[in-house]
Amino acid sequence: MRLATNAVQRSFSGINIAVMVALIFLVAVAPVSEGAWKHPVEKRYALEVERREYAEGSAAAYREILRQVSLHPRSVEGIREVIIAVDRIAPSTEGESVNRTALDIARQAGRFQAGTLGVDAVPDEPVPDPDPGPAPEGDDLDASLGRLDETQRQRAEREERTDRFAESASLAVTRALDTLDLGDNEAVQLVKEYLGGLVEDGPVKTAFHRWGVGVGRRPPEGGRLVRIDVSRLTAVAYERTAAAVDRADAGLLTFYGRFGVGVPAEDASVARAVDLANQHRYVQQGTGPCTGCATPPADGNGTGGTGTTGGGGRR
Repeated sequence: MRLATNAVQRSFSGINIAVMVALIFLVAVAPVSEGAWKHPVEKRYALEVERREYAEGSAAAYREILRQVSLHPRSVEGIREVIIAVDRIAPSTEGESVNRTALDIARQAGRFQAGTLGVDAVPDEPVPDPDPGPAPEGDDLDASLGRLDETQRQRAEREERTDRFAESASLAVTRALDTLDLGDNEAVQLVKEYLGGLVEDGPVKTAFHRWGVGVGRRPPEGGRLVRIDVSRLTAVAYERTAAAVDRADAGLLTFYGRFGVGVPAEDASVARAVDLANQHRYVQQGTGPCTGCATPPADGNGTGGTGTTGGGGRR
């Protein structure tokens, strides 16, 4: 009996010690733990706000493109040349999905087009939120997580709406183009990637969002988004691709041998800009068709060489 009593007493002593340790943890450690939890929540909240801004700005830009194409369908003839040049470099098999290389080239061409619009110098200061809601700074972590969940839900809805606008703008541009010698599905997908590079991968979306909340100058109107200044596009494509080749140590001499030292005005063309888009893509991926291109070094510290035809890559 005494042994049983001693065992029970030891058990209660162990429980008391465990309770005391738990109380000490709650008093001394819990605030630190909560701070450790709150920090990533706040970071995620800020990221969600940023993604919401991008979705809103992208949607506004796509709406402007759609408006322009509806009013002036012939303004998109330059995009027709882009699509033809992309298909020439990386043709897709009829009846199959558009190959990844062609989509990547189209997207890079869109990024170059964005660089011709004069909206690269976007201020870095935070954009005021017209309806920020309560910031996750209170003591109630559950409430902060709840606000984060709601922000994520709203952002998902905005991104879905943005994708619908992107699809509508791509269809409108494709229908406005003269007859293309490729399938309708391929044309729509290439146009959508091109518009994605133009709108979503650079400062255009930010410019539209800033203007929408009243803190930025008016963004480029639809005509400037879809009309192509061939000389400016070729110049931007050359400058950015030469810089990419140099950064990658992929062989500037090879690049100059193919594209020249600078771009004379008489050499400006959409086809040349798209060739440069393919070189830009290739120096990052090292795969896909790019005969004669400067090649990224295989070990990361070579001098580059000459590209050859290979398999498709991913953006």
